[in-house]
Amino acid sequence: MSLSEQLAAFDDAALEALASKGVVRRARRDLEAGRATIVERDDATARVDADGQSVSIDLRGPAAAQCDCPAAGVCRHIVLAVIALREDAPAPSPPVSAAAEICALPQSDLERFAGADWTAATALAADDAALDVAERGTSCVVVLKGTKAQAVEVTFIPGHGLRGAAYKGPQARRRVSIAAAALRLRLRAGLTIEPNVGGAPADAEPAVSAAFLDAVHAAIEQGVAAVLPGRSPIAADGFVDLAISTRAESLPRVAAQLRPHAHHASLAASRDAAFDEHAFLIDAARAYALVAALRANQQESALTGRVRRDYAAGPPLELWMLAASRWRTDSGARGVTAYGFSPDTGRWHAVHQGRASGADPSFEPATVYRSALWGAGALYKLIGRTLHVPEPSLADDGALAPTLPQPARAGAKLPGWDRLVEAGAASADFASLKSELGARIGVGLRRSAMPLPALLLPASFGRRVFNELDQTYRWDVADRNGTTLVLELPADDERLAEGLPALARRIRAIVIEAAYRSHGLAMRPVTLFIGVDREGSVVNLGFDPLPRADLVGKTLERVRTAFSAQAAVLPARGSDPLESAVSAALDAAAAVVEQGTHSEPERIAAACDACGLITLAAAVRRLGEKKDVPSALWASYVAGEARAALELAG
Repeated sequence: MSLSEQLAAFDDAALEALASKGVVRRARRDLEAGRATIVERDDATARVDADGQSVSIDLRGPAAAQCDCPAAGVCRHIVLAVIALREDAPAPSPPVSAAAEICALPQSDLERFAGADWTAATALAADDAALDVAERGTSCVVVLKGTKAQAVEVTFIPGHGLRGAAYKGPQARRRVSIAAAALRLRLRAGLTIEPNVGGAPADAEPAVSAAFLDAVHAAIEQGVAAVLPGRSPIAADGFVDLAISTRAESLPRVAAQLRPHAHHASLAASRDAAFDEHAFLIDAARAYALVAALRANQQESALTGRVRRDYAAGPPLELWMLAASRWRTDSGARGVTAYGFSPDTGRWHAVHQGRASGADPSFEPATVYRSALWGAGALYKLIGRTLHVPEPSLADDGALAPTLPQPARAGAKLPGWDRLVEAGAASADFASLKSELGARIGVGLRRSAMPLPALLLPASFGRRVFNELDQTYRWDVADRNGTTLVLELPADDERLAEGLPALARRIRAIVIEAAYRSHGLAMRPVTLFIGVDREGSVVNLGFDPLPRADLVGKTLERVRTAFSAQAAVLPARGSDPLESAVSAALDAAAAVVEQGTHSEPERIAAACDACGLITLAAAVRRLGEKKDVPSALWASYVAGEARAALELAG
C-alpha cells in the first residue's frame, strides 16, 4: 500500500475521529489560505510545511505522524498536512467502505479480537437503544449510548480493520466497544451472530497487516540512517512512537526491542559519552530481523512476545521456594515473581502476579508479597521452605498459574546446600553455570526475553566498582576455582550498592535473575541466604531491609574500596581474534550507514573466515557489494549473534 492509498482512507470523518470537527474545519480554512506546502513525498513518506510547522508522515498514518509543534496527539498541523497530501495526489481507486470491510470479516476474526469480552460485546450489539450508526464518506461511525459514563464513539476507517479503528471513550472499554460496534454493523447488514464459530481462546490476537510490518521496517531503516550520521534528536521520539504502535498492534516483543533502541538514539542526540555505536546497531538489527521473521510467522509466541499463557493440569510438585522478585518494566507494568525449584522435574518454576501500566491502581507488589500464595501462607514466609503443590496448573514454559484448584501445603525448611547442588538447583561451579544459562536463554530471535533464575554459592567476593557508561555498580563474585561472575547493582539504590558488599562474608547463597542484553549477559541479585543452612535468614532484596553489617564486614569493604578504581576499567574491544573480527564487522556496518561506504571489506571478511565466523564473513561481503542500510543491519545482526555466542559459551 502506497502513502497515497493509505491517506485516501482518511477522509474528513476519519480525521474528525482522530482530532475533532473544529480542528478539521480549521485545517480546511488553512489549506484554502495557502498555509500548506508539500516539501517532499514518495510512495512511503512525506514532509509538509503546515502553517510554519514541519510535519513528517509515513505508512503508519496520521496517528503516528510527527509535528514540530508542542501539541500532543493529532494536531491541526497534522490534519492540514494529511488533507494537503490527500488532495494533491492523483485520486486512487475508491476504497471499499469501512462498513463493507467489517461485514466481510469472518466472525472468527471478531471473536479473536474480542477475546474475553465477546459475551459482553454481543450483548451490547444486540441492544437497539444502545447504538447509533452513521456512514460518512467511506468511514463509518458507531456511537454507543448505553454506557454508564458519557457516550463513546468508534470510527472504522477503510483498510485499517478492527485494531485501526479510531476510538473516543474510556480505554478500559476500548475492546468491548469496538467489537460491539463491529457486530452492530453486521446485524444491520442482515448478518447473524453465530455461536463461537472460531473456537479461538480468549484474548488471542489477530495477525497484523503486512503493510504495518513494512512500515516498521522502513522506520527502523530511517531511524538508523538518521541517528548515526547526524545524531538526530527526532529519531529517539520516532522510536518511542514506533514502540507504542507495535505494542498497540500486539507485538510486545518488537516493542521491547525498540525501547532500548530509543534510549540509544536519545544518548546519540545529546552527544552523551555513554552512546555505544555497536550496541545501537545490534539492538536495531535484532528488531529489524524480528520484524522480518514475523512476516513469515505471526503465530509463534516466541516471536510476537504475547504474554497470555495456557495452563494445563500437571502431576503433584514438590517445590523448594527460593526467591521473590519485585519488577517494573520500561512500559510501566509492575508485579512480583516467585521462583521455586522442583527436585522431581529438575527445573525452575515461576509464578507471576502483575498488572499492566495504568491498570488497577490499587495493585501493590508489597501487598502481594505479604499475601497468601495458593492458600499455603504469606509469600514472604514461604521463601526458604519446601512447598507441596497437589494439583499444579502449568504453562509450556514451566510457569505456574497464580490460582490453583487445590491449596498448596508449606513444609520444612530447605535441605542442605549439598542436596541443592546435587539436584541442580544451586551451582558452585560458575563456568558450568554460565554454559547452562546460555542453553536456557537460547539463541537468535527465540532467545528468552524473560529473566531466568539461578542460585549461586560464591566462595569469595571481589570489589564493587562503578561503570560510568552503564551507570551501574558491578560486583564480582567468584567460585572456588576463581571463575568470576559480575552482578549488576543499580546506581540509584545506594542502600543495595553499599550494603551488599559489606555483608559479603555472611552471604552463603545468592539467587540471581539472568538475561541477555545488547551489552552482554546481565545478572542482578534477587534474594540472599545469610548464614548456613537452616540457621540462616532469607532477604528478598526488592522487599526486605538489609541486615546491618558487622564491624568486620564494614572494615573489609573499606579496604576493598580503598584499593578499587572509582570507575570500572572495561576490556578493550578486539582483545582476542574472535572479538576483533566481530568489532571490525560492526565498525564496517557503522561506516556504511554514516558514509555510504567502508574500506577493506574483503580483509574483514577474511578475518571472519579465519576465525570460523563463516556467516558473518558472508554478511560483510554482502555489505561490501550493496553498501546500504538493510545490508548494514543484517551484518550487525549476525555480528551481535556471534558476540552473544562467544559470551554465553563462557
